[in-house]
Amino acid sequence: MERVAIGLVVVLSLFMASCGGSQVGGGSGGASGAVCVPGGSASCTCTTGAMGAQVCNASGSGYGVCACSGSGTGGTGGSAGMTGPAGTGGSAGTTGSGGRGGAPASAGGTTGAGGSAGGNAGNTGGPKVDAGTSTDGNVSSSPDGGGSYTGRWVSVQIVDAIIAPGKADGTAWDGTVIIPDSVLNALGTALAGGDPAGGSLAVLAGPDLNSAILSLDKPDSYGWAQATVFGVTGDEYSLAQASEAVQDNYTPIWPDVWRYVNVPIDSDVRILVSLWDSDLVNDDPIGAPEINSTDLMNALTAQRKYEVRVDDQTDGQLLFIGISVVQQAGPM
Repeated sequence: MERVAIGLVVVLSLFMASCGGSQVGGGSGGASGAVCVPGGSASCTCTTGAMGAQVCNASGSGYGVCACSGSGTGGTGGSAGMTGPAGTGGSAGTTGSGGRGGAPASAGGTTGAGGSAGGNAGNTGGPKVDAGTSTDGNVSSSPDGGGSYTGRWVSVQIVDAIIAPGKADGTAWDGTVIIPDSVLNALGTALAGGDPAGGSLAVLAGPDLNSAILSLDKPDSYGWAQATVFGVTGDEYSLAQASEAVQDNYTPIWPDVWRYVNVPIDSDVRILVSLWDSDLVNDDPIGAPEINSTDLMNALTAQRKYEVRVDDQTDGQLLFIGISVVQQAGPM
């Protein structure tokens, strides 16, 4: 109503301004005996008491009907706008400067795979990131796999990694020292044995790799994870940012603690883990393997932290990704 009132005042003011200089009676230049100047206008009083305007007719013999601002026919109401689509949930908050993506600061959301929406951070095991929301175009309170998924739901935490002694060219991560053949041979034997992860850890803890020469040439690792569920790829979530890289360690435990929830383990799930070695000039890629549904099922069966072997996906630079998988009663 305030806009309409202001508009009428402006229109009336302009209309009254056009009337300036006109008056009742014969003005200069008018026809003999004329009451007013043809086309001229003058103020008049409306029946409501408000001021209006009247225009002199073509013969100058008199004025027309007093035109009042409230006498016009009202315009038709505008049609209602269409309801916009529901917005996505809030983005994850960072936990430090630098690097890619912060650890998610929100609980089970309703955005795409790996996305998050607001609410209830700080749950046991860290904040939750919804990895299995419906992709049918509707945002709902619980994921449904596009309306067809009837399998199990799990939560997934990426806990740690086991990194090889050196890069694919045989040099140490933070120097030009060549990794001894004895270490590489021992590592190959461990990977071929009955306990590949345990055997690899024993080699990495050996005296050759922890000598004064190689003790500072271990990787300074950081990275992130990104889930794809029901064909939808979600956001990247930090495991450790570049500014908080785990220093000089073959077995980093990730400081950014969180869990994917609503992961449909009986469908095609992919979790890409991308790890880097932080250097003063150019960071070296450690590896970017994918964890799939079979890996998740093996971890669920183990009912403990499970080391997913990934050396075949990373030129032998990254050996294992440690994950924890817990079954949910249903979608959260």
